[in-house]
Amino acid sequence: MVRDTGPHYEGTSALREQVADSQQKRGIHNDHLLNKRRARTPDIQVGDLVLFQNRQPGGKFRLPFEPSPWMVSRVQGTMFTANQGDESVTRNVLFFKRYLGTGASLDAEAQDVRGCCGES
Repeated sequence: MVRDTGPHYEGTSALREQVADSQQKRGIHNDHLLNKRRARTPDIQVGDLVLFQNRQPGGKFRLPFEPSPWMVSRVQGTMFTANQGDESVTRNVLFFKRYLGTGASLDAEAQDVRGCCGES
């Protein structure tokens, strides 16, 4: 004998209510964790100038961030894509720091730093 109907579950509305209730509780729990950890959304937007964390090891005499600014081209949550010339990097927000100056003064400061430390 062949069954022509699919399985029929009793109480599907109760199950759906239970799933919706657990999702709501999970959302409240996640909100509590974010508040407890003091998580906040990044304030960097597309088009902002940022400093990128220095990728080269150099000890305590190396600058923590590269001296020339990068332009943010894409933001997806906490993942940022920044461009400098033809180079592009995609990293977490922790690798970037908002730059509040102008590009010309930053280049002059970079030249001063390179001149004082013997770098070229």
